Amino acid sequence: MKDSFYSSFEGKHRGEREDIKNRLRTYLPFLTPFSSVKPEKEHILLDLGCGRGEWLELVTEAGFIAKGADLDDGMLSYCKDFGLDVVNSDAISFLKSYPENSVDVISSFHVVEHIGFANVQLLIEESFRVLKPGGLLILETPNPENIVVASSSFYLDPTHTQPIPNQLLAFLTEYTGFNRTKILRLQESKSLYEKENIELIDVLAGVSPDYSVIAQKEADNDTMSLFDEAFAKEYGLSFNILANKFDINLNARFYDNKCRLQELKNKYLELNGNYNEVKEHSAYVMDENNLLKQRIEHLYVELEHINEVHQHIYNEQHRIDADMNYRIEVDINPRFQDNEEKLLDLQQKYQTLNERNSQQFQKNAEQILNFEHLNAEVQRLENIINNSFCNKVRLKILAVKYRISLLFNKNIIKRVIAKSIRTMIGVVRKHPRLMYFSQKILLKLRLYPLAIKIYQRFNTPGYNNFNSVNVERDTASMQNLSERSRHLFNISRKNK
Repeated sequence: MKDSFYSSFEGKHRGEREDIKNRLRTYLPFLTPFSSVKPEKEHILLDLGCGRGEWLELVTEAGFIAKGADLDDGMLSYCKDFGLDVVNSDAISFLKSYPENSVDVISSFHVVEHIGFANVQLLIEESFRVLKPGGLLILETPNPENIVVASSSFYLDPTHTQPIPNQLLAFLTEYTGFNRTKILRLQESKSLYEKENIELIDVLAGVSPDYSVIAQKEADNDTMSLFDEAFAKEYGLSFNILANKFDINLNARFYDNKCRLQELKNKYLELNGNYNEVKEHSAYVMDENNLLKQRIEHLYVELEHINEVHQHIYNEQHRIDADMNYRIEVDINPRFQDNEEKLLDLQQKYQTLNERNSQQFQKNAEQILNFEHLNAEVQRLENIINNSFCNKVRLKILAVKYRISLLFNKNIIKRVIAKSIRTMIGVVRKHPRLMYFSQKILLKLRLYPLAIKIYQRFNTPGYNNFNSVNVERDTASMQNLSERSRHLFNISRKNK
């Protein structure tokens, strides 16, 4: 009987057994405190509409004596395969078979939406009777806060009668006499807790698709306090929470859009002002453009006129150039021929002068060699003079330098000889013959002032007392030469 309609339907739309067991672990914190309540006795749990037995298997592992009831044999066959204690019975009849205050926990998962409101009320009353003080009633059902569940998926199961709001189910438990109730919203998407931008589809379909009401029967304070922590915790996402998040997000979007709209308005006003300025400037530019077009047309006309004048000038220039070229050829060609003849003549003369200069350069080179030879001879004789102090040799050197001056006729050599004679005046004054010879040389070199100076030295006091057989003759000769020197010196001054 495992392939009954409802068992097959549950297998397709509810999920695998392990998935269901993982969902049901949410309720274990509410069962844990029972281990502290009279641990010497076993705790009994009744599951109404036990289905495939996922919850029975889970609480049996937690240490409860679990019994289940269901009307579908296909569902019960799964429970029997796992060795669970189940019976084929409706929920209310199953409860009536138990005495008062005999059960710790009664659970019913997705049953109340099948049995109608009157039976739901009767089920809660019987559960209150059967439960022990401090016992728990767990009722799970689809959550009509979820718009998609309430309007669509709830009616996927053909055995559903009507959805039950959580406020109504919680009120029924309180009305029956339970001390406190807790609403648990279940199976929502965990990503919605961290999602910042809640959208409309999240508000419509993101609310916890299932909820449960957990009601506890009154007991002593010590027993009740054991369950305070489980009852204090909040579970799931309500419609109000998602709607508030959506409103906050929507208001934030509206505010951002308002700010962006205001910013766009400011930009529009700015652009509108810029557009008006651009429009005025554009009108001004259009006027300027029209003026420029007119000026361009006028310039084109002037350019055509200038091109015509330029072409006329070019034609005249071409004609003048042709005429000038003809005249220049007629006038310049004979001159050019004459200039060529003169150039050839000048080239021949230049070649002749170049040959003469080459010959003269060779002669000068020979004279320079002779001069260098004579100068070397002079240097040698001066060295001899310096070593032997021979005054006659010094005078020979003067004579050689004199010959050099006659050979080159260079005033610089005359100055060199004059400087040498100045240095020798102190020597020749004691030798009348040398004095006479020096004065004669100076006279030939036309160095008249030096010749006169030697004569003055010759007539110095004490010189006439020098013992010489030729003093009178030398004196007469020196006097004659001095007079000639004065005469020639005066003539040279007048000529200057």
